[in-house]
Amino acid sequence: MSDSKFDRSRFYYGENNPKLLIGDFWDENYSDVQHLLWHTDKLQIMHYNDRYLEKSRIPKFYRCSIKELELYKTVLSVNDFLLITAEKQIQRFTIHRDSWIWYPDYSKVDIAEIFKFEVMPKLKFLVCYRSATNCTNEIFEKLSKIQLQTKLSEFYIKFGNAIPENEFKGEYLFEFIKNNAEQKKTTVISFEAYNDKLQPFLHEIVERWEDEILKVSE
Repeated sequence: MSDSKFDRSRFYYGENNPKLLIGDFWDENYSDVQHLLWHTDKLQIMHYNDRYLEKSRIPKFYRCSIKELELYKTVLSVNDFLLITAEKQIQRFTIHRDSWIWYPDYSKVDIAEIFKFEVMPKLKFLVCYRSATNCTNEIFEKLSKIQLQTKLSEFYIKFGNAIPENEFKGEYLFEFIKNNAEQKKTTVISFEAYNDKLQPFLHEIVERWEDEILKVSE
């Protein structure tokens, strides 16, 4: 299945009646699907929270060789995330609002830890909303040590929670984009903070990358 959407919206379908949409044409009860599923190209998971639905994980994913993954209002266990990304083909990854990945102890897997799993070596495009990761110097430091196998051509990260601007260590984020951003004019980089006072410092990091790294490489 090259374009599939798994939607567990209680509002539309009822608590025990999730839907599986294939392309734009096929809409049926996920629980009625009798075959193991092989997802290719793109997969969207919506309104899914396996923290509270542990008996209804994703049991019918036979293979998942997708190139694009989107999570929307979805709380996904790290085990299911690793299952979905096991074939290491993902090039585009979007974590929309009210979505994150969690460890067995229910703690959140931050964006640096997601990278460290090394299950997305072909990643080129990343969008990460603030629900998915916190904004701490510890997380920034972990990001600074990340060396992705493929350079990112577009990434947008909205950091959750607040960090005082006088404690912010921007050098960590600068190291991350210096090491992992594609050095082209077409590269898109955007950081957004929960704390408005921190936002100018994030803009300065991107501008510094453009001045010190991008212009030198041209």
